[in-house]
Amino acid sequence: MGCPEPASLEPRFVDVTNPDSYYYKAVIWAAEQGIVHGTGNSYFTPADQLTNVEMMAMIGKVEGRIDLMHWADSAIEFAESGGLTDGLDDINPKNPCYRSDMVYMLWKWMTAA
Repeated sequence: MGCPEPASLEPRFVDVTNPDSYYYKAVIWAAEQGIVHGTGNSYFTPADQLTNVEMMAMIGKVEGRIDLMHWADSAIEFAESGGLTDGLDDINPKNPCYRSDMVYMLWKWMTAA
């Protein structure tokens, strides 16, 4: 997707306010696109680990294939039906998404098209 610029540089979350942070623009852009919604109460919690299902949901949101009312179930369905988890051993949606799994899911998604 390259490095798209956000439409506005106004902070979206109370814990992502430093424009010098390496992730600042990316978080604002992802929020504008509806890819991320934070962790509640206007927080993004940038230091928290993602779970597998959260990673699946972000990829699914880029494609517009996540039902926000049932986001976890639809993220798992999207990832499995798209083959994003094929080859991953014992992937539990609630477990942390390891960097290797994250890169693998992105690779599977990008090469599926």
